[in-house]
Amino acid sequence: MEGNVLDENGHPLKGLVVQVEGAGKIESSLKGSRVVKALDKISPVSLKDQQVLAESETDSQGHYRLLYSPDSYQNILDDKPTVQLVVKDVLGISELEKTEKHIAVSETMKTMEDIIIPRKWAEGWYVTLAAPGNPGSPLIIRWKSWLITS
Repeated sequence: MEGNVLDENGHPLKGLVVQVEGAGKIESSLKGSRVVKALDKISPVSLKDQQVLAESETDSQGHYRLLYSPDSYQNILDDKPTVQLVVKDVLGISELEKTEKHIAVSETMKTMEDIIIPRKWAEGWYVTLAAPGNPGSPLIIRWKSWLITS
């Protein structure tokens, strides 16, 4: 899979982490089952709902390319496995966008539609109002923040 990650003005977003996940369709009643969890540990193919198949970083043009084997997302409970793209911040921690699921992708290289993410989300830094257990001090999760005034 390949495509571009752009901001709201059509400019490329560099350095974002893009992952393709195998998005299985396990019945919700089975997802939390101890039996499914135990079998997943010994099964040659995943029983879990989502697994990362490939990961890439957007280049200076916002372009990404993800290569993986279709065999890597087989799910023995699914007859038509699906995939889904996830875009994360430059640290690969915060999820910024998740695409719709694509059922039974058969193209050798699927070109995806552009993914649009507000630049503030991609370049912003998170701050909470208080550190856990210390309500008087701010907890900075990342180093930079926006100044918000009312």
